[in-house]
Amino acid sequence: MGIIVIIIGLLLPAALLLKKKHELLAYWIAFICVIDLFNSQQFLNISAFKLTGLVVTPYLISQFKVIFKNKLIRLLLVYFSYLLILGVIFGLIFPWVDPTGIRAVKDLAPSRAILHLGSLFLEFMAIIYLGVQFSKKKSLIDSFFLVFLLGVLITCIGAFIESYFLVDIYHFFTKGNQMIMNSLRPRGFSYEPRGLGQSTAVGLTLLMFYYDRIPKKVLFISLPFCIYFGFIMSMSAAGIVTLLIGLTLTIFFSLLKKRLAFFKSSIFKITLILTLLLPLSYFVLGQQTKDNFKSHLGKRSYILFGTSFLEKIEDQEAAALNFLVKNPLHFLIGTGPGLIYLPSVEYRIDKYLSQDHQPEKNAFNTLPHMGWLLQLSNGGALSLGLLIFIFFAFYQNLRRENSDSSNRHLQLFLLLSCLYLFQIRLIYYAALSIGLAYSLKDKDSVKK
Repeated sequence: MGIIVIIIGLLLPAALLLKKKHELLAYWIAFICVIDLFNSQQFLNISAFKLTGLVVTPYLISQFKVIFKNKLIRLLLVYFSYLLILGVIFGLIFPWVDPTGIRAVKDLAPSRAILHLGSLFLEFMAIIYLGVQFSKKKSLIDSFFLVFLLGVLITCIGAFIESYFLVDIYHFFTKGNQMIMNSLRPRGFSYEPRGLGQSTAVGLTLLMFYYDRIPKKVLFISLPFCIYFGFIMSMSAAGIVTLLIGLTLTIFFSLLKKRLAFFKSSIFKITLILTLLLPLSYFVLGQQTKDNFKSHLGKRSYILFGTSFLEKIEDQEAAALNFLVKNPLHFLIGTGPGLIYLPSVEYRIDKYLSQDHQPEKNAFNTLPHMGWLLQLSNGGALSLGLLIFIFFAFYQNLRRENSDSSNRHLQLFLLLSCLYLFQIRLIYYAALSIGLAYSLKDKDSVKK
């Protein structure tokens, strides 16, 4: 089934591109930002998002002279070139050694540098393509997020099917890791329960922007359904934190823009009430689900009760930050694309080492999930500073526009950018595409 998934992930966007169905291709990108069934893990982790980036690369190359006249896109190219140089240095010329001695070839420095750079390049291609299409038709941005919302509902339906029929849908399609269904933590059509929780959180936050474009009957039926399966059943701490951050930022932006009508809307009141009542849902769960809920979220108590910042973040994040703080040169220049876990394994903090009963058998191949820390790890303060400059330029371009739609897009840009800092999800990349849409001028537009 994994091969079939790869074929679909290639042929569908290719067909849409050849037929010049650019809007439908943008909708496909929105769909695969939340539905992970088209991501094959049979051989390598090959996502439909990256395959789409591969498909649109010839299209963007054919318009190279036009697109890359834009200064901000050239700066993104500088950012990628810098990571490429670091990849050559720390992946090929002076590769990081493997302290564990147990990693597979694909997880060693040379392979990892090539794979991560290739992955980043394809993601950039998809992001730039999306930005080009958004620049041609700004209303496509809103349609894009409405399709994403539809995807959230569909993946919650997948969670419902998993919960009641105990079938591992994701594993069947992608050949990814199997999950024990008796844990009662469904993942729907996401890669894991955390993905389901985060997608639902982003979806509920986006509803605050698009509640007036969705029929009320659909809203009032789907909203409690998504909250139940997206949060209560998935038991995702990351999803709950994402929702709280998203709602807080949305309320702040609305106050800033004096969107007072928003606070009177029924969708805001209902979402806020359901969110506040979320903890009470524990008391109506079955006993086995209660036990799993306590067990899973109890393991996340370090977020509140950790004595230091390093103890409040996950193992791979704590090790990465610990390494960077103690190695100022790499804090400045980075460790190379996707390579941080190689040197940081020796900087794991005592808390996690004491919980790891066989650390000598732990390959420790996981990268930081926090966007800011991953960027700091990859290219150091230099590349992170460049990205901040680029995003500030995007922000300035968005601010120059003065319309209801551009104000909404500005808030979405800021929201997704902030959420990326907390944890990486594909949908957050749309912030880059929105920024590009308002930075590409008429002279930068490309032909169909």
